[in-house]
Amino acid sequence: MKRSTALLLVLLVAGSAACDDSGTPGTGGSGSTSGTTTDVTASATAGSTTSAASSSTTSSSTSASGGTGGGLPECKGYPVSLTLPDTSAAAQAELAAFAPQATLQWNATHGTMSLLTGLDVPLDCSADLWTGAWQVLNAHPALFQLSEPEWDVPAPIPCSAIGSQQIVNTYRATLAGVGIQKDVLALVVAPGPNGGVTLKGVSGFYLPVLEPGDLTACPNVPDATMEPILRAGPYGYSTFSLCTPTGGGVYTPKPNDILTFGDETWEWDDAASGITARKRRTATLVVDESNWTPELMASDMNCPDESGENRILGFVLTFDPVTGELLGVKPGVGCIVC
Repeated sequence: MKRSTALLLVLLVAGSAACDDSGTPGTGGSGSTSGTTTDVTASATAGSTTSAASSSTTSSSTSASGGTGGGLPECKGYPVSLTLPDTSAAAQAELAAFAPQATLQWNATHGTMSLLTGLDVPLDCSADLWTGAWQVLNAHPALFQLSEPEWDVPAPIPCSAIGSQQIVNTYRATLAGVGIQKDVLALVVAPGPNGGVTLKGVSGFYLPVLEPGDLTACPNVPDATMEPILRAGPYGYSTFSLCTPTGGGVYTPKPNDILTFGDETWEWDDAASGITARKRRTATLVVDESNWTPELMASDMNCPDESGENRILGFVLTFDPVTGELLGVKPGVGCIVC
């Protein structure tokens, strides 16, 4: 999950890699499972969400998506281009009404707040921290522009568990009624009086609430059409010995390898003007054991299966299900090797 924002969000993501330290050749890696921000000014005015691409009509023209040689239909207005309204004035006015001591930074491209500091707002701890936090967030829709049902429900955090200032975060699950893997919201909380908790600040990297029609509905390429495209390969891999690179190669899928299609989500990115949104989908290519070689066993294709007792060799392929474009190839299924 293609992103930079306020410093607080740096703490939200951590990555790690692991490799096989057994020294046994041919086992590969053991693996580990897996806009510009400006100060708000009073001159900003509210607007309405507009889409530069409102048509979802499928045309008869074709495109060479990801080097597939063409033949796949295009969908007008895709990827989707969004120009989001400037609601910073309304946000600043609402903040001034309930927390005038706080400072607000605004992301004009995303149309939402990016950093809010100096809040010092006590949370209702009669239930848990997140329940109390959402009471505050929901009470100020012009400032936060959030719809609670769109966001992941974190495990409950009792207020008594907050012994020092810390960051808690959640991620958006849906946007305009479709799955999304992009938006993040972080809360800075600290112990408050009488065993309570104080909301000190909020950091966000997200879009405002959108209507379902704001994301163009384009048909997906049928799985039967995508399968030979994804099976074409070849796909690159690297080889290691004790996590020391030893070379690499390419693997061309064989007919008995298993290709499984996964779920699709939407993603968005900053564009030269506004936001561009598109679909992403994954597929898993698992190499049949009859096709394993010592080199593949020593590569980053080699991961433990879910039980941890057996090996699984393959790739995770990411593609655009509308255009058929291959967006990414990751050796290894369920782990990161070395």
